[in-house]
Amino acid sequence: MRKKIMIVVIGMTLITMLAGYGCHEKNTKYESAMQNADSYLKESDFESALGCYDIAAKLEPKSAIPLIKMADIYITQELYEKAEDTIEQAILLAPDSADAYKTKMTLDLKSGKGYDAYDALIHVNECGGASITSEEYLQLGKLLNEQGFTKQALNCLEKVSANDMTLEQKTEYWLILKMAGEDEKITELGLPVAGSEKMPLDFDEKFEEGTFGLTKTQIGEEIFTRGDEVQIISISPNGKYGVFKEKEPTFGFFLYDFEEKKRIDIWADTANSVEGTQETVIQFVKRHEDSLLKDMTWSCDGNYMIVQMRSYMNIRTDKLNDAYIIDAQSGGCRAVKDYEEYVDFVGKIPSYFATTDQTEDIIYHVEYNPSEKIDTLVWLNIKTGEDGIITSVNTDKEGYIQTDFICATTGQIVYLLKRRDTGKISLVIWKQDNDVWKQVSEIPLNESDSSRLFISDSGRGICCTSVETVVFDVNSEDVLYAIVGTEEKKQVTFQKATLEEAKKARENSRTFNIGTDCGISPDGKYMVFNRKMYEYDTERTYYNCEFINLDTAQVQEIENPATSNVEDILWLKNGNICLGDGIYSLD
Repeated sequence: MRKKIMIVVIGMTLITMLAGYGCHEKNTKYESAMQNADSYLKESDFESALGCYDIAAKLEPKSAIPLIKMADIYITQELYEKAEDTIEQAILLAPDSADAYKTKMTLDLKSGKGYDAYDALIHVNECGGASITSEEYLQLGKLLNEQGFTKQALNCLEKVSANDMTLEQKTEYWLILKMAGEDEKITELGLPVAGSEKMPLDFDEKFEEGTFGLTKTQIGEEIFTRGDEVQIISISPNGKYGVFKEKEPTFGFFLYDFEEKKRIDIWADTANSVEGTQETVIQFVKRHEDSLLKDMTWSCDGNYMIVQMRSYMNIRTDKLNDAYIIDAQSGGCRAVKDYEEYVDFVGKIPSYFATTDQTEDIIYHVEYNPSEKIDTLVWLNIKTGEDGIITSVNTDKEGYIQTDFICATTGQIVYLLKRRDTGKISLVIWKQDNDVWKQVSEIPLNESDSSRLFISDSGRGICCTSVETVVFDVNSEDVLYAIVGTEEKKQVTFQKATLEEAKKARENSRTFNIGTDCGISPDGKYMVFNRKMYEYDTERTYYNCEFINLDTAQVQEIENPATSNVEDILWLKNGNICLGDGIYSLD
């Protein structure tokens, strides 16, 4: 009996020892696979590392660590779908893992999913253990702001000391605080106004003293020196590209790359056009080859142009009415939305006015329905093809949109609406709040004729009319004031005024016409325009560049250094100023 008991005990002990040995052997293989994977990862041998992590995951199917490591590699390789599938499996295995949610946050951040990344961040903080760097908070805050999640963006940026931010990041923080109405916080932190980083450091002092000037740069000198043969029409916001009108021999328009110093031919990019538009793209480019750049709108950063369709089509018979953009670097023209065939005023067509958001993924434009007399403001994601309606206007009863849209860095859309009932222009501002568009304000102006809008990085803008310059801020529900010029004995003085005061000045005195050929500085503090001058003694006609401080209405003038007398003047987003014969820097 004792022998039987002893045999049973020995047997059980042996089984336990063998089981323990098997478990130990399994753990050893798992640890070995993980160590090998980590070694491969250090050498950036991603495929070998993935193979070892996969073996480890199969050896320990309840462990989330190998899956987290694999997802990290997929993110590095920009294989975001694989990364998403893998990290979701890891989260199912370890719902309390801060590391898993940290990887999920990184993935969503890389994929441009701002709110999903923020949700993952909340889980990271709740689980504890994984640290978030200042740079990650800054990146997420910027993305959330671009996508209209202001409150969440502030929550991220408040985790970072302003002392640890670059100048660009400080101005981004300034913008978000401005949107949230946190002016006291801006003052407390001493943040610089957005756009000020693109201005000369001592420009305010030089303006006060009248000691600044314009120095011609070498940008595009090889094309500008052609003088009367070409005329600059527009320059991309990033200053890399220009659209020129060639006066001889073809009288056509062409795109020019200032960095590469070459013309860029426009061609039909059928490969990247949406399905069903390939043939119309070819026909459209062929038909309008010489004039295709005549009417277009630059994207916010200048990487592509949006074609203003109603300038090119016959709204009675034209079937080439898809929405097109032109890539500035390659010159490829592609269709980003397929519209149904449009004949004899039946259907919808993409209209004149367009802009993009700061990511350049979203285009805002008007669809016009002539049979119903409806202008519809819509948005279109050119990457995903998703679209939606923001608002509609009955052109017969309410009015019609008169200018290009302007998209502010603070996320608002601004445009001018000419009202049918009053015949006057209104300044209309829309704002996105948590993916929902809402009209912030509609401000009646004094003007009924042509006007132009310009906006700075700071959200301050100017509406230039034939008699006054209206200064507004997209973060305010009202215009700030007007800048009014009055002329007496050939002397012009400028002053700040309310809209009512500006209206009375127009009725009671000779107002000076600034016109619509002007510009605003990146920080929104100054405007510039060309003023035509005449010397009676020498009978010389020339232009002065007039700079106005929009806070004080103080004016400083310098003689336009351009060799050609042109009224056009462009204040570029990078701080440079374009005159008729070249691009100038402030000094």
